[in-house]
Amino acid sequence: MVPWVFREAFRIMKEGRPGPVLIDLPLDVQKGEIEYDPETDPHLPIFHSPPDRKQVAKALDMLLAAEKPVMLLGGGVILADACEEFVKVAELLQIPVVSSYMGKGGIPWNHPLMAGQVGIQCNTRSGNQTFLSSSLVLAVGARFNDRHTGAIDIYKGNRKFIHVDVDPGQLGKNIMPDLGICADAKLTLTALLEEIERRSIKAAPPNREVAELRTRLERKTDYDDIPIKPQRVFREINEFFDDETVFVTCIGLNQIWSGQLQKISRPRHYLDCGGAGPLGWDLPAAIGAKVARPDKTVVQVVGDYGFQFCMEELPVAVMYKVPFVCVVLNNGYLGLIRQAEKYNFDMNYEVQIWYDALTEGAKVDLPGMPAVEREGGVGLAVSEKIRVEPENQGRGFDFVKFADACGAKGERVTDPKEIKAAFRRAVDSGVPYVIDIIIERETDCSMGASIDAVREFE
Repeated sequence: MVPWVFREAFRIMKEGRPGPVLIDLPLDVQKGEIEYDPETDPHLPIFHSPPDRKQVAKALDMLLAAEKPVMLLGGGVILADACEEFVKVAELLQIPVVSSYMGKGGIPWNHPLMAGQVGIQCNTRSGNQTFLSSSLVLAVGARFNDRHTGAIDIYKGNRKFIHVDVDPGQLGKNIMPDLGICADAKLTLTALLEEIERRSIKAAPPNREVAELRTRLERKTDYDDIPIKPQRVFREINEFFDDETVFVTCIGLNQIWSGQLQKISRPRHYLDCGGAGPLGWDLPAAIGAKVARPDKTVVQVVGDYGFQFCMEELPVAVMYKVPFVCVVLNNGYLGLIRQAEKYNFDMNYEVQIWYDALTEGAKVDLPGMPAVEREGGVGLAVSEKIRVEPENQGRGFDFVKFADACGAKGERVTDPKEIKAAFRRAVDSGVPYVIDIIIERETDCSMGASIDAVREFE
C-alpha cells in the first residue's frame, strides 16, 4: 500500500487548496521491504476544477458595467501559477489592481496598474484608497481574512464582489459575493481572457492615474536619524537587492514594515506566514528557500525576539553550508505588543528585552537571589557589582556573538550609511550572515481597525 498512499498524499496536498497531509506509518510497515520501481510509478493526476462559462460571461458583464472596478490579487493566484493571466486581464480592461498581503509579488510593485496592498496592517496608502473608491471587486484566490479586511462593514461598503476561489468553503465565509465562482484560478482567468477575445473587446486606453497615486502616497523612508529608523532599513533593502532576491519574514512589526515598504516584483520571491503566528518560522524557512533555490540570494527579515525562537537552526545552516542573509531589526522590544499596549491600554509593561543601561560598578538588586562573589555577569545576584562593556550597555541578546559561536558571521550596524556595505559583506561572505541593525526603540507602525482609519506614523 505504501507507494499508493504516498501518491495519494501528494495528490491531496496539491489538489484544490494546497495543504499538508499526514502519513502515519506503523513501525512494522517502516521496517518492511517491498519491490519498488520509481520509473513505473507515476504520480496521480491532479484535477483542476474548471469554471462555468456562463459565470465567466456574467463576471465580464459586471466588470464592463462597473463604474470603478478593481481586481484583488490574493495568494491563491500565486499558488495556481496564474499571475500572468491575472495581469493580462487587468491590462486588457485597464482595471486597477490591489493585492492582499499573501498576494504580494503576484504583480510587479511598479506595474502601471498596481495600486498597492489592501489591509489594516500590511497595506499601502494607495492600495487602501483605490479599494475604498471602487464600486466592484473581482477577488481571485483571496480569503478576506481579518488583517486584510479590518471592519467588515467598511470593507464591504456598497461595492459588489465577484469572488473566484477553488475552495467552496471560502465563498461567502467572510464576504457574501454577488457572484461566486468555485473553480481553479488559472482556468478561470484563462476563460475570462477567452471571453474577452470572443467578444472582440479592444484594449482600454492606458490608466495613468494608478501609478501617479501610488507614487504620491508612498510612505517616507529617507531618514538619516541615529538610532536608525526602521523605514530606512527597508529603503536600503529595496535599493541594494535585485528583483531575483527571495525574502522571508515572519510576524511582528518587522513583518508589517516589510509588507508595507518592501518592493517585490516576482511571485514566489516573498515568503511569509500570513496571518499565522509562528514566531521563529522564518529562519528555518530561509534555509529551506536557499536549499530549494541555490542560485538565488535569500534574505531573512526578522525582529530581535523572533530570531531567538528558532535560533538553534543557525548552526544547522553552518553545518550544511547553506548561505543566507539574516537582517535583524533590533529595538529591544516585543514591538507589536508594545504598540498594542500603548494605544489600547496606555501602558508599557514587560515588553522590553534589552537590559537597562548599566554603568561600571553598578549594583543590581534582584529580591530573593543570593549574593555571590564573582566578576562579570549582568545582575544575577543581590547587590552584586557588575562590569559592563560600553558597547553592551542598554543591550540584551548579542546576535553577533551568537553568530560567531555558531560558526556563522555577523556584524552590528548603528549608522544608516553603513547598511549597504554590511549587505555587500553578507552576500559576498558565502556563509550564513547575521546583520544586527540597532533601530529606534519606540517607532510606531501604521495600522488601524478599518481600512479607512489607518493611523499613519512617520
